[in-house]
Amino acid sequence: LEFRRVLFRSLRRPKEELDAIFAEIEARLAEELDYRQEAANIEEFRRFFDGDPDILVPRVYEGWSTARVLTMGRVPGRPLPVFLATGSTAAKERAGVALGTAFMRAQYLLRTIHGDPHPGNYLFTPDGRVGILDFGCVRRLELDWIASYGECGLATRYEERERLMQASMRIRALTHRGDAESEDVLWDLCRTIGIPFRGGPYTMGGPQDDVHERISELVPRLMTAPALRSPHELVFLHRGLGGVYSILKQLKPTADWGGIFEDVAGRCMAERDRAHGVAR
Repeated sequence: LEFRRVLFRSLRRPKEELDAIFAEIEARLAEELDYRQEAANIEEFRRFFDGDPDILVPRVYEGWSTARVLTMGRVPGRPLPVFLATGSTAAKERAGVALGTAFMRAQYLLRTIHGDPHPGNYLFTPDGRVGILDFGCVRRLELDWIASYGECGLATRYEERERLMQASMRIRALTHRGDAESEDVLWDLCRTIGIPFRGGPYTMGGPQDDVHERISELVPRLMTAPALRSPHELVFLHRGLGGVYSILKQLKPTADWGGIFEDVAGRCMAERDRAHGVAR
């Protein structure tokens, strides 16, 4: 409780926002202790990526698994530092594109986030396939919410500021309209995050990639913007996004990230529209 009070004072964020974030973190930590839930998470991801030549997900052996023991098949591959030192340029390119694409596909099509994307939870084969490990921390997203989040990205990609503001209201990142300070910093943030998704092929970690540094410069404005909130869904989504991005910066893959994003986000939005009987 004392930690929460100190954080509240230092961040100058509304108490209800911080309470929601802490509740989200606590829920995910509790799930990490449930091996039956983790086994179900693994099987969900394994079915989703079944047939994908670039992504490897371990098999769960249910007969040797319990609430306290989780038995999985072995996933081949090397840790990231070894792969970076020994992998070919082509293999690193394949792995980077595969990892970035897999994250976006799971986010928009499976509507699920692998919420612990540190380098130790990935293995890389010599030919550039990616093994994903540790599914204890998984966050599922409601269709309407993630479709609206995707719309924020599309609005940024096509420089549609008003569309971004409307979609941000739907995901509860913007609490009300009319606050110029909040809307300006939100626009600047989304345009910065969207840099790799505009203008065709982009190299993550390339000479022009300064997205992380630009976001850091915006943090003081974000923390004091009165109409901005961090909805609890964003806690693990942006944690996952940031973790994957840090790995991609080391692999340095080049891809049409905007095209990949638009495909999967568009399919997610179409599914939402069908669910609500809206013709596109």
